[in-house]
Amino acid sequence: MTRPVLCRARDPFVRVAGAVYLSFEEKEEGLRQLREMTYLDGDPGAWAALSLARWGDKSSVARALEVFRTGSGASVAGGFHRELQKRILILLSRSAQTSHISQPGLWSVDMFNADRCQAQIFQYYRDWWDRNQRRLSLRDDSLTLSVKSRVE
Repeated sequence: MTRPVLCRARDPFVRVAGAVYLSFEEKEEGLRQLREMTYLDGDPGAWAALSLARWGDKSSVARALEVFRTGSGASVAGGFHRELQKRILILLSRSAQTSHISQPGLWSVDMFNADRCQAQIFQYYRDWWDRNQRRLSLRDDSLTLSVKSRVE
């Protein structure tokens, strides 16, 4: 199969967006594209990994958690960065609840603006994931709605 046009775009965010939407239309090809895109630096790669995790791919969670290594700043890009962090926590929280294991914790609005302690925040969530991943079933009920309406 030829790679869809958006998946070949110069902008890595556009490439990931194309792969996300492709996964709604042609799931296996979209997931293949997303797997390739987890290697993109920064937020585009984290977004690709989060998208895979939403489909239940546990192997992508460690890459998605990388978004906690850095703070967000006050820019528009910082808003997207904070949104990725929040979506990862929502996925992990809902998955923990349905898997009957402890919540990830440390959830506060201030943490998304705490650039000075990002290393500790990252390590906290990485340790939580390492302790719980075997017992956790990834679950994202909103994905079903997204697939039906083609909205991420």
